[in-house]
Amino acid sequence: MNEKRRLERYNLSMPTRIQSAEEDACDAVLVLETRDVCAGGAFFITHSGLPEGTLVNIEMVLPTERFQIHRDAVCEVRIQVDGTVVRSGIQGMAVRFDKSYHFRPVNGQAMEETTISGQAVAGAL
Repeated sequence: MNEKRRLERYNLSMPTRIQSAEEDACDAVLVLETRDVCAGGAFFITHSGLPEGTLVNIEMVLPTERFQIHRDAVCEVRIQVDGTVVRSGIQGMAVRFDKSYHFRPVNGQAMEETTISGQAVAGAL
């Protein structure tokens, strides 16, 4: 099989909320886990994925407990990104991320949120 991926993929399970960004879509939110992630997209475990071509809004939670060195440290980081479903089947669905994303560190004490914007690296899934 010819590998098309140009970006390194990581086996990483992150809690995720996915909602269709389509105008005529319902407001339902899928609560899923990632199976693997790279800078250009992710694969989400689900038995009922969204149709290919669906535009989606994604919020992934990157837990940071292992990295805390003092009690006021950020306890989690929420990554917000839009994307497009590129593959969907009985094992899950693959989403290609758009180029822009936001990191929102959430402080465990006051639940303060800060937005950090950036540009993702475009790549093939």
